[in-house]
Amino acid sequence: MWLCLRCMACRLVNERGLNDMICNKCKNESHNMFCGQMFMDWTCKLCGKTFTHHNTAVPKVCKSCSEKHNVCENCGKEIK
Repeated sequence: MWLCLRCMACRLVNERGLNDMICNKCKNESHNMFCGQMFMDWTCKLCGKTFTHHNTAVPKVCKSCSEKHNVCENCGKEIK
């Protein structure tokens, strides 16, 4: 498995602020994160739906639930 610090798509999302449902802690820590380059199935901790993510750094909460409950997609904590 090939590992990278962060895939280019994730970096662009975090650097340009395209994804507002990520807390500041996760945005700051994303540059120190390793992820494997493979598709992963994951389940949202709030709604229980299954999704496919483009690398092994899967979120904990889906975009829909994140917006509905105002929580971070990556860690699931409330966004202030």
